[in-house]
Amino acid sequence: MAETPAARIKWTNQREFVLTMAGCCIGLGNVWRFPYLCYKYGGGAFLVPYFTFILLVGIPTMLLEFSMGQFMSLGGIKVWNMMPIAKGIGFAGLVLSIWFAIYYVVILAWALFYFLHSVSGHSPWSYCDNSFNSDCCSSEYNSNGTLIVPDACNSTAQLPESEFWFKRALNVSSGFEDIGSLRLELLGCLVIIWVLVFICVFKGIKSTGKSAYVTATLPLIMLLFLVGNGIRLPGASIGLKYYLKPVPEKLLNAEVWLAAGSQVIFSYVLGTGVLTTLGSFNKYDYNIFKWTTRLCFINCSASFLAGIAIFSVLGNMSYETGISMETVGRSGPGLAFIAYPRALKALPYPLFWMSLFFGMLIMLGLASECAEIEAISSMIVDLKQNWFNKRKYRRPIFVCFLCALFFLMAIPLVTQGGIFLFNLYDTYSVSGICVLVVVISQSMAIAWLYGVKEFYEDLFEMFGHKMDPRRRPWIFFGICWKWIIPIICGGVCFAQIWQVSKPTFELPSGTYEYPVSGTAIAIFMTMSSIICIPAYAIKERYFKVQPLLFV
Repeated sequence: MAETPAARIKWTNQREFVLTMAGCCIGLGNVWRFPYLCYKYGGGAFLVPYFTFILLVGIPTMLLEFSMGQFMSLGGIKVWNMMPIAKGIGFAGLVLSIWFAIYYVVILAWALFYFLHSVSGHSPWSYCDNSFNSDCCSSEYNSNGTLIVPDACNSTAQLPESEFWFKRALNVSSGFEDIGSLRLELLGCLVIIWVLVFICVFKGIKSTGKSAYVTATLPLIMLLFLVGNGIRLPGASIGLKYYLKPVPEKLLNAEVWLAAGSQVIFSYVLGTGVLTTLGSFNKYDYNIFKWTTRLCFINCSASFLAGIAIFSVLGNMSYETGISMETVGRSGPGLAFIAYPRALKALPYPLFWMSLFFGMLIMLGLASECAEIEAISSMIVDLKQNWFNKRKYRRPIFVCFLCALFFLMAIPLVTQGGIFLFNLYDTYSVSGICVLVVVISQSMAIAWLYGVKEFYEDLFEMFGHKMDPRRRPWIFFGICWKWIIPIICGGVCFAQIWQVSKPTFELPSGTYEYPVSGTAIAIFMTMSSIICIPAYAIKERYFKVQPLLFV
């Protein structure tokens, strides 16, 4: 039987749940990660493994996590009361969510830093006569599409956008072990972002659901504006062709499948306990199957729109300046804070479009961050639910404590050496092997330990006539949970272990290789979530006296 605490509040209406989940799933990864991966790994050919993972991993895992939370009316940790030996999966998801919440908000601080410059009426990243620019700053190109090296420059020429990013916004130090000084401007932006996050989530789903009306819809409206503007630009077809041109031979490369799988899992926030926790606030008989498929469609559509918006503008940049698409297409912060501001500079009213773009980044990230904080707080509150329910003010104070704690933990990321630590967070803490192991573990736990037949009965109890476990669609999901997800994700995990290498980071001066301490932190970040699964299973199996933390 489902455990349904009397004090468990529900969404005011299901529209708030849908908007919250849309804001959670549609994040910064859709803006820079998907378009970059699509053109890097074969254009249209990349869509084959991408949609394969959505169909066989994304939708089944999303449905599994939503259904567990909705059936038990409990968050990502206590939901495993249905199978206590697997409760470590819930703690692993909590660790993943904490890592995500700490580092993801720093991207919003960067976006706010650029946004404030844009709305103030100037864009110092667009020219080379700033005090921070070096003698190698150049914005002029030769006929062959390469930057003209200034006479006073003794090395490689650098774009003004690149110099602003590395020398002004980040003021990058010499390396990982050189933390440098605190970037006070970024620290101020970080404070503002955390205040906004707290305002959005301090009342639980009552405030999170209401804020989703803005944080989930406004970015999509902004994105449509950028798409409408981009496709009308001269040379837009150059970028779109480069974005979607199929390269079939890429399908034979295991790295393409690895990238597609990682993108789906990261984009859909699978394995973190977020979907389970937010699903626990649904009404017991809510038809989650219908909205699972629709949310997946919304996520895919947002990725495509972002690709059109970005590459149409980059195509215009290539057309106007003669730069090759290989030069302007970069992943991660490079696309959002270097290539795109440069592309927007050539448009009429560039500051307006820059403000729109960075405002969109803030809203996209804010929706995802709020969903993460809501999930983290709910998972922990569930562990001591009676204590929190005795006084209404306890939960808001706890949320405030979490925001303050995560803010303090994020301070090293806004130092001069913070970008090196950020790269480790982005690469090793919430993506790759760690989240793959969690996704595999929860699918196998439900399918092999709890039992697919028993889980079907739980679903039938919720949905009644809306769902018949004998029908083929549900048989398909059972096969995915039991066989396909472990096999596919296990293969991707093995491929990633096989290709593992020492952490590196790309700087204008070349590739930076992390010292041993950086590699050690990368390993710690990866293992910190994975270790929870066997550790709790051993505790549950051999030690009956639970530590206070787990009571």
